[in-house]
Amino acid sequence: MAGIAVWIGAYLTPGYALNLHVILAALAAFGVAAAANIQNDIIDYQADLIAHPDRVLPSGQLSSSAALSLAALVLALGLVCTALVGPATAIAAGFATALLAVYNTYLKRIPLIGNVAIGLAGGLPFLVGGLATNAPNTLDLPGPVVPAVFAVSFHIVREIVKDIQDIDGDRAAGVVTMPQVIGVRASAGLALALFVLLDLQILVPVYKDWFRISYSIPAILGVILPLTASLIAVAVNPTELRIRWCATGLKIGMVIGMLALVIGRRS
Repeated sequence: MAGIAVWIGAYLTPGYALNLHVILAALAAFGVAAAANIQNDIIDYQADLIAHPDRVLPSGQLSSSAALSLAALVLALGLVCTALVGPATAIAAGFATALLAVYNTYLKRIPLIGNVAIGLAGGLPFLVGGLATNAPNTLDLPGPVVPAVFAVSFHIVREIVKDIQDIDGDRAAGVVTMPQVIGVRASAGLALALFVLLDLQILVPVYKDWFRISYSIPAILGVILPLTASLIAVAVNPTELRIRWCATGLKIGMVIGMLALVIGRRS
């Protein structure tokens, strides 16, 4: 997803061309994101024994030492690729690597702050795509800034829902998350409120006529309506089934939103 986000950021940047810089930047995002996810799985081993026992590490399919070696390998791949692209992307990749490492070891234990950190990390690949394509125009609207802003908000909401879903495992591992502090229902209500703000963000390009109608239709019918309804259902009655369906829906909605940006781009 991180690699695809880089390509979408590049695609939405004026002067886009699928060249070696874009491919290397996408590989860099893949490497950095993969390493961070592996590190997170290693740190979350005890929590996942309860919340996600079928995952690779808690199920015994792979040892933590082998996972750590794999993380080092893909991170090295990512950093080498980004260094070949240029200093701007190298700095962005270094920042993302540091942010995700600090999140995994410290920030994830701070309610909401950790969620925001993941949101920032989720938005960065789109900007990296812009930097790899045409750095001076990266911040031009409606370029990669648009999906970057969407991604920040989307990831924050999704992380809150995941915290609700993983509350038992986090509590057993001693990780204090927002649902433990303010309660599941209040956390679901906050996720809903933040997603309503995201709905408004998604509608801004429609109002500004930045994209074609092929953006508007999937954005409204595939993201805004079903996911807002799903979050309302969780906020009203946060059952295990509703939370699981909401978490899955947010994953699918992220893909639909990215697709809408691609097919809705004006020539």
